[in-house]
Amino acid sequence: MATAGRRGELAKTVNVVSNDPKSPNYLLTVKGKLEVIAGFEPDRLNLGQVKMGDTRELEARLAGSKAELLRQGELVSSNPDILKVVRNGEDPLKLKITFSAPQKEGPFSGQIKMKTGIEAVPEIMLMIFGQITGDIVSDRQFIYLSPLAGSAGLAGALADLASGASSDRVFRLRLRSLSEKPFQVTRIEDPDGVVVGQVKNRGSEAEVVLVALRQPPNPNGLVRLHTDRAEQPALEIRYLVRSLAGGAVNPGLPGGQRPLMRPMPQLNRIPERMQVKQIEMPPSQK
Repeated sequence: MATAGRRGELAKTVNVVSNDPKSPNYLLTVKGKLEVIAGFEPDRLNLGQVKMGDTRELEARLAGSKAELLRQGELVSSNPDILKVVRNGEDPLKLKITFSAPQKEGPFSGQIKMKTGIEAVPEIMLMIFGQITGDIVSDRQFIYLSPLAGSAGLAGALADLASGASSDRVFRLRLRSLSEKPFQVTRIEDPDGVVVGQVKNRGSEAEVVLVALRQPPNPNGLVRLHTDRAEQPALEIRYLVRSLAGGAVNPGLPGGQRPLMRPMPQLNRIPERMQVKQIEMPPSQK
């Protein structure tokens, strides 16, 4: 059982198959508890979406059965210019972490490390990650779309757009301002002319409803949502249009769609049952 990055109670179930006619299958459950000798609690922090230039403050603790040995250890940031960590004066095991987002959009990941002086755990690490954005953010950066089939599909999708109804022919994006300042989406642009949509602006939020008019030669593309903000003139949303040939709906993916999956091949025969043999130990080892 792999235990890297895991804590607390663990359980693993193994199906043991044998040639015993009375019990050909036996479920063996192994349980245990992972003890943390030294580490950060939590061992990873998600900043979420952080506006460029904003500051985010988080807390963590030094924990474990030997946490007291960590009171004097040096905390090292992977990027001290934007990721700082200090101890609480009253409780040195309590940490205050300050993240100052740079003026550049994109994903962020960093670490805070400490040499422990403990032989079993010589170093511990806290992972910190997030997304640096403009003030206007979308709830999705990538979407799946189903192409409309003929005029009937287009008419139905347009009716759904007009009525606000939900269906598998439309995809709804929600945009919001992190600073809660009003904005407007002024135009929807697809350079390939595949995706069109409508916008409902609601002050510091907006709903964008998108449809794919046809199956493009290249199923991957992007939509630009133009805004009235000079500092953030457009947001880009990438999309994939699935094939009209078929494909199952998957509620777990954005938009409830997924690309076509190849069918599993048929097995020509059932594999023989694995034999579990008893191994005789030498007398000297019994």
